[in-house]
Amino acid sequence: MLFLDDDVVPSSNLVAEHARAHASAPNLVVIGTMLEGEGRLSAWVRWEADRLAEQYAAMDKGVWAPTPWQFYTGNASLRIEHLHAAGGFDARFRRAEDIELGFRLAGLGLQFVFHRPASGLHMAERTYASWLSSARQYGRNDIRFGKTEERVVGEFKYRNPLTRALVRWGLRHPKPGNAVPRLAEPLIRAADGLHLRGPSKQVCGAVFNLSYWLGVADELGSVSAAMRLADSGTPPGLLSRARSALPIGVRTGRQ
Repeated sequence: MLFLDDDVVPSSNLVAEHARAHASAPNLVVIGTMLEGEGRLSAWVRWEADRLAEQYAAMDKGVWAPTPWQFYTGNASLRIEHLHAAGGFDARFRRAEDIELGFRLAGLGLQFVFHRPASGLHMAERTYASWLSSARQYGRNDIRFGKTEERVVGEFKYRNPLTRALVRWGLRHPKPGNAVPRLAEPLIRAADGLHLRGPSKQVCGAVFNLSYWLGVADELGSVSAAMRLADSGTPPGLLSRARSALPIGVRTGRQ
């Protein structure tokens, strides 16, 4: 069973490469690449593409093995009997439904492998509002998935100190906190238009994380509960950039 998003243009050998990877073992979930397509991307889509490229590079180097967190069904495959055995997708989830399925596949004992030659071009196009909405939904889903310690708390300590400060401020002051991501769009566009890619990337990372944590608060039903989670980790010192990912690879750097 091969999954391919409608905005992913497969390479001429994508199907053959998925088949070749599966020939090596009967219990594999194969993850291919979704590389940045040609043309000018919006700053937030480029930010996603950069995070994804970081994940691919880390898996190539063997820094960490692929897991259900990297099971993006924009380009992935598995045997159909395994999909049936896992029960298929859970239609209750509007985002990260592939990752939730990935954990059930892992529970069946399947092995996740990254196979770069199974490549496709990701011709991504999404509005800023849609991008923010996805970040918030990821926060909700990580609570619903029962990944509070592993993801919600465990990941926050890897964020840039300024990003952590913004998240705490946004949770303490939910009304302006909810407004900040929307109001940041002109700043991101302006920085990107001036080719200030560094500042544009940093602002994208900050507002994505803030939106994610607002989603955590939504699912918990309490801003104070989200604040307790945000305050529960002690940031370590110098950190590796090769951590695995929040959705779209947020965990691969200090964003």
